[in-house]
Amino acid sequence: MTIAERQLITELCLYGKDLTDISVLAELTGLKSLKLKGTGITDVSVLAKLTGLKTLDLSSTDITDVSALAGLKGLTTLNLRSTDITDVSSLAGLKGLKSLDLGYDNLTDVSALAGLKGLKTLDLGWAKLTDISALAGLTGLESLYLMYNNRTDISALAGLTGLKTLDLGYNNITDVSALARLTNLEILRLGYNNLTDISALDRLTKLQFLDLKNNNLTDVSVLAGLIKLRFVKLESNNLTDVSALARLTGLECLFLDSNNLIDISVLTGLKGLTSLYLRYNKLTDVAALSMLTGLKALDLRGNNLPYKAIAALQNALPNTTIVS
Repeated sequence: MTIAERQLITELCLYGKDLTDISVLAELTGLKSLKLKGTGITDVSVLAKLTGLKTLDLSSTDITDVSALAGLKGLTTLNLRSTDITDVSSLAGLKGLKSLDLGYDNLTDVSALAGLKGLKTLDLGWAKLTDISALAGLTGLESLYLMYNNRTDISALAGLTGLKTLDLGYNNITDVSALARLTNLEILRLGYNNLTDISALDRLTKLQFLDLKNNNLTDVSVLAGLIKLRFVKLESNNLTDVSALARLTGLECLFLDSNNLIDISVLTGLKGLTSLYLRYNKLTDVAALSMLTGLKALDLRGNNLPYKAIAALQNALPNTTIVS
């Protein structure tokens, strides 16, 4: 292949740890998309010459230095997930970025990202961030992932009103009042935190997916007004009353495992449910569930239910897979 022919290549995808030398890419100046995920590369200095790149995937490599990317002003999508980088200051000038993945990296400082106003998607999950104040000005964000960051303070997110997806799972959050204005949210993950009060979520009426598993909730009455919810995870809390869910007639999947529920008759109006998980509660009577004829999956393990009750329920719901 001649040099001229090589320059006509616009997309290239290479895999394998055996690939360690990418110097030959210097001749592929026509590249728009380059994927090097999982390769054995450690040096990406040659990429500085590929100024036409729009998409670059360097995830799951052992690179430590991304300064060579500073001049790639045309990049719109950059994936640096699961690398060994600790410094992202060289990304500060990449104003055209729409999507940036820095998940599983050893980052503590993301202040360099403050000027990337065009970002729509940002993944900082499994990082080691001590300060997220730099994110406060990224008001164009639609998807933000901050799981597993040991966060307690999320006040910097209060102004990100364009967010549609937000993942804050596996942190140490106790106060979600900063989320009160994020009324465009459709997907919110808050599982594995230390929440006792979620009343600040009452205005998030566009929510369709809500994950609140493994918190310390006793009151979920705020959910009664979130009538667009289709998927709710409330397992491993301290709930005894879920009557607030009775209004959520659009629910399709509901997780209530590992709570302290005795009476679930309030769920009988949720005709749209296809999956219901009630493991490890204190249920003794499940006859009311016979009204949920749309159920495809029902998990009742870990309750004190007699065989006859399960058999009667199975007879009433012949198209439901019941696990007890």
